[in-house]
Amino acid sequence: MKRIRAIFLQPKFWISFLLLMVLIIIQIVDPPLRQRLRLMSFDQLQQLSPRVYPEHLPLRVIAIDDASLQSIGQWPWPRTRIAEIVAQLNAMGAQAIAFDMLFAEPDRTSPKQMMQNWPGQSALQTALAKLPDHDEIFAQQIAQSSVVTGFVTASPATLAKDVSGQPQPKGGLFVFGGDIRTMLPDYQAATVNLPLLEQAAEGNAVLELPADTDGILRHLPLFYRIGSATFPTLGLESIRLFLGLNQLAVTASAQDDALGPAGLRRLKLASIERPITAAGEVFLHYRPLNPSRYISAAELLKGKVEPALIANHLVFIAATSKGLGDTIFTPLKELVPGVEVHVQLTEQLIEGNYLQQPPLLDDKIVTGFILFWLLLYTLLARFRPVWAILFVVAAMVGFASYCWHLFSQQQIFIDPLYPILCMLLLFVSTLIPQYLQLAKDERWVKDAFVRYVSPNRVKYLVENKDSLKLGGEERECSFVMTDLEGFTSLMEQYKPPTLVAMLNGYLDGMVSIAFQHEGTLDRIVGDAVAVLFSTPLPQADHAARAIACARDMDIFAQQFRQQQQAQGIPLGCTRIGVHTGRVIVGNFGGSKLLDYRALGDPINTAARLESVNKHLGTRVCISVASVMQDATFIGRPVGALILKGKSQPLEVFEPLSQESYDSPQMQAYLAAYQQLQQGESQAAKTFDDLLTRYPTDPLIQWHVKRLQQGQSGVEMTMSQK
Repeated sequence: MKRIRAIFLQPKFWISFLLLMVLIIIQIVDPPLRQRLRLMSFDQLQQLSPRVYPEHLPLRVIAIDDASLQSIGQWPWPRTRIAEIVAQLNAMGAQAIAFDMLFAEPDRTSPKQMMQNWPGQSALQTALAKLPDHDEIFAQQIAQSSVVTGFVTASPATLAKDVSGQPQPKGGLFVFGGDIRTMLPDYQAATVNLPLLEQAAEGNAVLELPADTDGILRHLPLFYRIGSATFPTLGLESIRLFLGLNQLAVTASAQDDALGPAGLRRLKLASIERPITAAGEVFLHYRPLNPSRYISAAELLKGKVEPALIANHLVFIAATSKGLGDTIFTPLKELVPGVEVHVQLTEQLIEGNYLQQPPLLDDKIVTGFILFWLLLYTLLARFRPVWAILFVVAAMVGFASYCWHLFSQQQIFIDPLYPILCMLLLFVSTLIPQYLQLAKDERWVKDAFVRYVSPNRVKYLVENKDSLKLGGEERECSFVMTDLEGFTSLMEQYKPPTLVAMLNGYLDGMVSIAFQHEGTLDRIVGDAVAVLFSTPLPQADHAARAIACARDMDIFAQQFRQQQQAQGIPLGCTRIGVHTGRVIVGNFGGSKLLDYRALGDPINTAARLESVNKHLGTRVCISVASVMQDATFIGRPVGALILKGKSQPLEVFEPLSQESYDSPQMQAYLAAYQQLQQGESQAAKTFDDLLTRYPTDPLIQWHVKRLQQGQSGVEMTMSQK
């Protein structure tokens, strides 16, 4: 229970949970952005898996195309010519004929209409009056055939006063389970055909092609409500006539059920039964435009069409010339004639291969979101992030593959884009807080680590993780060793809190100086500090860095000593030794513990140089090995020292400022040292004179003392540490 309560108290839990709620609300409310993502998925899946052209279906289109307009003349043609087309199709055995065009006005080439052009010409008008009316000829031909006429919805305010705006119902519509009129929007009125044409036709249907806001037609209503009557779309009404049915039938549900919200459920065409949406729509599964379905009207009128292409067929008559403007875009990015949509709807209603959506899809997707989030959060809370990443990738790929399978094999459309985007967002919203927490923890560990290990060493380990292995390499490095004189005796005189505070301040200053010169802190032993240069990363100027570090440490230590002495604490001076040499650097220890350090005699030599200061009276001693690599070094020679435990002399120097070096005292010392180095007999007297003039110089005191003991030259053996 405590663990669960702790999870609920974590901010990252609520961030992810709130995002989940927002994504669920978007799925249910379906705002424009959500709709746009679904349309994008719909189009992409159609392009990847278009429907195959059903060549076997008895469907044909008589196209009033560019060739027909060029051969017969500009549009609109006389109704007698249209009647001629109907007669020709009827003679060739067409099962049903559907017009994807509107005849709302009388034929302007009809004799009755021509009479209005010559008022006062009684003889001409009498002759024209004896001629048959084109619309009547057309209506007679329609009556002799099985023809579907069409109309488009309109607002009553846009209709002329003498136009009823109410189309004539033809076939019946039987509804099982409710009143279909309450399930469809009321368009109130329509722009209809001439009454004599509507009366002659066996079918009357809606020609409307309502595209989405982007101009692409993806779904099509099967039924429209005009006033109190319900009318089918052109493709559906054409099938009714083609099958010889007197009425259509649909099942509906007045209440929400397991199949979806209240509305329509299924369409029945004799033995054919097809599921439809609650709004009475179908989502079209497009195929590419196939010209073999089309026959030019000019070819038909010229008698060049094989009867087999028309006999027992459902034939659409439509204007397909792009100049006539009846075109629309499909999800396949094709600009097709409007009749192509009606034809493809007819194909899919007959074969039942239009697209469907599973019932209660929103509920299933929301449930999937919740399960995915719970599993994802569990994986991130209990296991390494890599398992969560694998889970998310598998979920996204699996869901996309599942949607593709349903679309391509079962004509079921589920939008994969939004759920996959939600998976990714939920993953990021859950992972980012965890990543930020890990980064915070890592920074804390790093900040804590650098308190125990040199920052440049920490940086090197972070950037070179493979360096954490046993082994070493030979490298030339420089070393700075320091020790605080007399600190042990202070432990007996002052309380620990006072000394601890003082020591921490002293070490903080010494270590900070080492880090400023990019040195690596090797260790702190009590008040002693050991610093390495040219490790872990090589430094070409490591000797110069070590010398500069030693000088800054000496300045700081002197200032710190004076501050403590001003407070009554007799703090001793800091002794520093600097040396350069080749050592083995690397990780030493075992599989459980690693210790990064340098091993070799140069380290001991640096320690001896630090210790020898107490005998020489100096504070800093630097070996010739370091001095030779620092072109800017300024200092005076101490002598060639044979350190304790060594057999070979090592030339040692004391660093000086430029001002000290140029002083008469130092110039006199250098001259006396040269005499001593050359073995001149007057060297002892020269140093005696120097001591008289500069009695506080510790090196002069040292040389006078050893010369008085009978020693000579600059080589001297240090028998003590």
